[in-house]
Amino acid sequence: MLRVRRGRCVLSMVFDFTIKIRARVLLPYIDCLVRRGDRVLDVGCGSGVMSEFVRRGTGCVMFVTDLKNDVKFGLPFVSMIKQDKYDVVLLIDVLHHVEKAEQLSVVRYWEGFGNKVVVIETLPNWVAYFVDFLNWLGGMFVPYAFRSFRGWSDLLSDYRVIRVGSPLYYPLNHVVMVKGGDC
Repeated sequence: MLRVRRGRCVLSMVFDFTIKIRARVLLPYIDCLVRRGDRVLDVGCGSGVMSEFVRRGTGCVMFVTDLKNDVKFGLPFVSMIKQDKYDVVLLIDVLHHVEKAEQLSVVRYWEGFGNKVVVIETLPNWVAYFVDFLNWLGGMFVPYAFRSFRGWSDLLSDYRVIRVGSPLYYPLNHVVMVKGGDC
């Protein structure tokens, strides 16, 4: 990988920059559903970067879970086996890493742990596929089962589905699906 001063890789710097834009794009859709003090579980949190943005932006009490604990922000990691009840369950860019035949059952499972469920997915374009290809090169060997806006709407027909507008300088488009809350 390309390296710059202080041993930072260029891809890491790009990620740090784009995650801030991504947070600015997505937080308004989460902010209206999460209240200060709410117990929030972020399923499939990865490093916890978005979880930390949500925690800081909303004042919620954040809990995180993933297949392995790579969380870098000291957020409470919850075992995927032993779960509690939460005010809000977040699944941010989780489902396109699950086989299409299993996506609905994954959502239905996590619905049992929250009063509100927020599913956010990236809509397919070449940038989304390229980013996930980089994840694959980094050892994240999972399916890339993106769906179109219509595909997500059909799958989660009992959710409110919102197409997220993105600024011109941010090349990804997202869909937000909400059950149990309203913005």
